[in-house]
Amino acid sequence: MLGQGTIFHPSLTYATLIMIVFGIVMSIVMDRTYFGRYVFALGGNENAARLAGINVKHMKYAIGCIAGFFCGLGALILTSRVGAAAASTAAGTEITVLTGVLVGGVSVRGGDGKIANCIAGVLIMGLLTNGMQLAGLNTYYQYIAKGAMMLLVMWFDAFQIKRRAIAANKRKEERAAA
Repeated sequence: MLGQGTIFHPSLTYATLIMIVFGIVMSIVMDRTYFGRYVFALGGNENAARLAGINVKHMKYAIGCIAGFFCGLGALILTSRVGAAAASTAAGTEITVLTGVLVGGVSVRGGDGKIANCIAGVLIMGLLTNGMQLAGLNTYYQYIAKGAMMLLVMWFDAFQIKRRAIAANKRKEERAAA
């Protein structure tokens, strides 16, 4: 029922409802709590976070526990959807999710991103994957397409970071000249 059941409307599944609820909860946690700020600080610069008084070891442990919870929840929903469990189930999904999160605007270097954008990026990758499946594209070529998209998004992220640094230096020079 968890993976295939619906609520209220045939298109609103339990899995979708769980995603919406946890998306809202985690968005609030990441945007409006000290824990969320600490996670971004840790992702941005671990040494600076340590110097700011954040217990990096405990934060990493807490982040790992939360990630483990969501991995377990995802595995439970997927197993319920498929109706069977195997070690090879959902092999390669991590590439799709990582690419989706990067498409959603999470910086490769850390310290930047929004939960809603991550969800949107993962949905975009889900649509792309579904489209490639419906088109009958070989799995090998799907991995190539996803990898190419990941490289493109990572290049774009690095390009934007460099562009922001150049703009910041230009503003500094203008202020120094004035």
